[in-house]
Amino acid sequence: MGRYLKNRTIESIKNECTVDENGCWNWKKSSGGGLYINHNGIQYTPAKLTYLLSAGSIPPGTYINSTCKNICCCNPDHLVAGSHKSTGRVQPKRVSRSLNDENIPLIIDDLNEGILSNLQIAEKYKVTLIQVQILSREISKVNSTLKGTNKSE
Repeated sequence: MGRYLKNRTIESIKNECTVDENGCWNWKKSSGGGLYINHNGIQYTPAKLTYLLSAGSIPPGTYINSTCKNICCCNPDHLVAGSHKSTGRVQPKRVSRSLNDENIPLIIDDLNEGILSNLQIAEKYKVTLIQVQILSREISKVNSTLKGTNKSE
């Protein structure tokens, strides 16, 4: 129980991130269900908590966005608070490639191996995290269907 209520520090959050060449702190648990951080019994997104810890407070009605446009980034130096209009909606980090006939089988192999996180796979193949998450869900659906088919034989 204590681990869910622990006080977090900016350094403890950074230790649970991978730091990329742009200085972005990419939350390692963004894939696989670990999207939130518990701090004093309250759930926060990593970006919101690092902003809160660095700035001291978040004005009511404001949103936290990253200036680097990396949706997984929680580096407090990259975060700003404001309205949707003033900060603009953050778009996921632009990538150089998208899913194609060449990388889909490789991504599926990595997903089935289960060694890399969805975020690591997205970085490896230079695709978006959401694309990898969608592929992962589809694989799970197919595997569930196949298991159900095998039981009825």
